[in-house]
Amino acid sequence: MALLNLPMAPCIRNQIVSLAMLRRLLVRSAPLLIAMVLVLAAGSLTWACPGCKDALIANDPERARLAKGFGWSIIFMFSTPYIVFATVSGYFYLEVRRARRDKAILAERKAREAAEQAAAQQETQENAVADSTADESEMVAAGERGE
Repeated sequence: MALLNLPMAPCIRNQIVSLAMLRRLLVRSAPLLIAMVLVLAAGSLTWACPGCKDALIANDPERARLAKGFGWSIIFMFSTPYIVFATVSGYFYLEVRRARRDKAILAERKAREAAEQAAAQQETQENAVADSTADESEMVAAGERGE
């Protein structure tokens, strides 16, 4: 950690910090990685169930189809929670996008209405100034005529 106290470019400091974090992550997860390797290495020595083992050992095509059916059913059972999670997550993601889009449309609509209202107010003020100028001109003209 003494390297972090040296003056250096921010990009180099970030790389050193990320390397330290990576090293810490590897040290913490090493037992888990070793256990996973051992389980995967021992997988060829174990069987999922006796029915699958017997079906795979026999060269009977019908039993082979049964073993494939077991395999597909296991894959389906393992994938179902992930599919449900992905579906719900996708739904919420689309809802958030829709809400953000609606919020942006509403803000744009409010800004457009405010601009139109400001333009109408300015036009009203200009018309009022023009009308008052015309009234003053008429009063001056009437005063000159002696009315």
